Amino acid sequence: MPAHRLAILLLLAAAGSARAATGVGAGDPVAADLRPPAIDLLAPAEGQALPAGGVQAFRWIVADSHLPADSAAVILRIRVAGAVAWEAAFAPADSFHVDWTAPDQEGAAGDWTVSARDAFGNASSAPASFVIAGAGTAAPPPPPAAVELTPAHPNPFNPATTLRFSLPRPARATLAVFDVAGRRVALLADGPLPAGRHAVRWEAAGQASGVYLARLECEGAVRVRRLVLLK
Repeated sequence: MPAHRLAILLLLAAAGSARAATGVGAGDPVAADLRPPAIDLLAPAEGQALPAGGVQAFRWIVADSHLPADSAAVILRIRVAGAVAWEAAFAPADSFHVDWTAPDQEGAAGDWTVSARDAFGNASSAPASFVIAGAGTAAPPPPPAAVELTPAHPNPFNPATTLRFSLPRPARATLAVFDVAGRRVALLADGPLPAGRHAVRWEAAGQASGVYLARLECEGAVRVRRLVLLK
């Protein structure tokens, strides 16, 4: 074999060995999550009147699989008449429920905002407003006149959506999700519930894309909503 061909073959072999050695033990990079956290405000309702000096429960949901567990990833800020009246930070393991006493500022407008940031720096926030009424004059929203299942939000969705339903009186209710073949794929609520408005979140990351049906049953009443999961 000519010397120049032998030299070329030796160079190619050495380059291949170097590439193989470089690949040993190399893992695939972790894909960055580009979606911001999903925040769902549960209570108080948008525009609700809070009694001055009364205690109000603030409740919300934050859904994100990459929230940093060792830091205050979620912040609640409550403002009254444009000034911050209360603020706190929460770790994902905390219960997203705060009992707050409204100040004695009858007629003042207020708002509350929940903000969240995941480990990749994606951030989102959700605001809602309220008003402070005279002490003892504000009443909770009346219960609905009938069983209701409102459209899911968001819809279409990926990978989670929130379903809201209302009961006119305390009753046993079942809320389940079925695929188009009639197979139940999720049971979201099943048992006695108080009258009023309720919200549950369906995490559908393990389900295939397609159409699903949410079915609410309560005291002989049946309500159905169409869901679309797009991946």
